[in-house]
Amino acid sequence: MTNFKKKAIASLVLFSTIPSISHAQFCSPNQLPWLWWSNLAYADDATSGPLPSPNTYSNWIGQAALKYVATDMDVGMGPNGEGEIRFFNLDLGATGTMAAAFPFHGGYNGLDCAYLIYGVMHPSGLCNWTTNRADYGRIRLNDHYMENPITISYGGPLSVIMHEVGHLIGWNHSYPGCTSFMNQTWTLSSPVDFQIWELVWLNGIY
Repeated sequence: MTNFKKKAIASLVLFSTIPSISHAQFCSPNQLPWLWWSNLAYADDATSGPLPSPNTYSNWIGQAALKYVATDMDVGMGPNGEGEIRFFNLDLGATGTMAAAFPFHGGYNGLDCAYLIYGVMHPSGLCNWTTNRADYGRIRLNDHYMENPITISYGGPLSVIMHEVGHLIGWNHSYPGCTSFMNQTWTLSSPVDFQIWELVWLNGIY
C-alpha cells in the first residue's frame, strides 16, 4: 500500500492554495449538500495495477493530485484533523460502475454523507456545508473499464479519478451541455482538466 502522506513530496497533497483565479463563464457546478472539511487531503493509495507502468492507478492518482493542487482551494481545518481519500480497485465487470465515491464525516466509521443505489449517488442528509462536512472518502475503481486500451488512450482513468474526487468535495454531476470531467457519463471527449468556470466555483466555495 502506498500512502502519499509518508512520502516527502509535498506536491502530492491533493488540496492546497495558490493565487485565486477571477475568470467566469456561463456554466457553474451543480453542488451536493456537503463540502469537504480539512485543509489537506492525503491520498491513501491501496490500488494495484491495472496494467504495468505508466498505466497504473498510482500514476493517475498522482496526476489528479497535482491538478487539484493547482487550484485555489483553501477549505480550512475541520475538527477531525487532516482528511484522507483512500483509493482501491476491484474488477466489477461490465455491469459495475466505472468508479464510485463514498464520502464520510468523522472517518470511515463516521456518518455516511451519501449512499450508492444502482450506481447513483444519493445524499443521506447527514452531512452539510457547515458542521458535518466530509473529511474522509473512499474511491472505488473498476478494473474492467480502467484497463481498457481505448479508455486509457483517451485519458479516461485520470478524468474519472478527478470526477470522483470532485464528488467528495461536494461537486455533483455537471449540467447538460457543459464540458466537464464532472459529466455524468465518461466519453472519449471528456476533459482531463478544470475549466475556467470550475476554478471560479472552487475559488468561491472554498
